[in-house]
Amino acid sequence: MKTYGSSLLLFIRDNENSSGKNSIKFLYVWTIVLIIICFPIAVLPLLWPSHLPLAKAIVNDYSITFTGSYGVTVPFESITRVELLQQVPSITSKIEGGAIADFFRGYFRLNEFGVCRLLLVKRPPYLYIEQTNGEKIIFNSRDSIYTKDVFAKLLELLE
Repeated sequence: MKTYGSSLLLFIRDNENSSGKNSIKFLYVWTIVLIIICFPIAVLPLLWPSHLPLAKAIVNDYSITFTGSYGVTVPFESITRVELLQQVPSITSKIEGGAIADFFRGYFRLNEFGVCRLLLVKRPPYLYIEQTNGEKIIFNSRDSIYTKDVFAKLLELLE
């Protein structure tokens, strides 16, 4: 690594003594090299959302916990409504969080429900939870059976 650094410094020093055209060429070449190296490292992981960790739902006797970024624990006594939706209302804006391809994590404004915490992949079904404090959560998994099982367990424990 030192060899490359020293070679680069010598090359820069040699170019300082030469004409301005060589310095500009050097700058262009190194800019292109850096872009070719840095772009894939920085951007390509964002283009593969299937590698993003999904939120999981952990249901116990007193609450449901959603893991991952923007995860939350919701005590059963604060739940006022639970539904299994086949469609998510259209998302009008992102308030806080991230959306990559069909993956949504964070707070978004939806046409029908207003501001909701989304922990989902755009693939039905969706678990919709409304709380006494007005917060709304929409959750699902890539695996529709898992989402349906969480919904069934939640209904069973809420009764």
